[in-house]
Amino acid sequence: MSGQPSDQTPISIEEMLRHTEFLGALAARMARDAATAEDLVQDVWVKALSSPPATAENLRRWLARVLENQAHSDFRSRSSRERRESATARHEDVGDATDAAASHADLRRFLAEAVLSLPPAERDVVILRFYRGLGAEETARRLRIADRTVRQRMANAVERLRGRIGDSFADVGDEGRGASNG
Repeated sequence: MSGQPSDQTPISIEEMLRHTEFLGALAARMARDAATAEDLVQDVWVKALSSPPATAENLRRWLARVLENQAHSDFRSRSSRERRESATARHEDVGDATDAAASHADLRRFLAEAVLSLPPAERDVVILRFYRGLGAEETARRLRIADRTVRQRMANAVERLRGRIGDSFADVGDEGRGASNG
């Protein structure tokens, strides 16, 4: 953006999260059901965290525009997918495709929530490294911390995420093994 200093501090996650209630209410009005509204909000947070606006000015308007664009995109994708599926899928395959899409949406939501639940210092590093695709040196420069601090925070975050993922899916794995053995 022209006129913007290159060392300008990015918007904090906390500042964006102050608009959670607003975003949820707006999504509820746009979506056909609560689950779709939740998916929309999660998709907006992923986009907002991976490519935040340059300034906090008009942040609500920016989040609303991202939500509206996501809703339109989801609607177009869903409509296109439904047309393709109805033209090519057999009846029994539709249930499998719907289950897979729901599972994928649940996984995206779970991962976004897991990242958002990290302590702020670790969360910032994860977002810059994984969602923004920045290297360790650039992440350190943007956060104004040492490279080794980026590596340590990333290691801590990955360990926390592994623990959360492992804890969340341990019962699912056990149920699957139990079903095949019994």
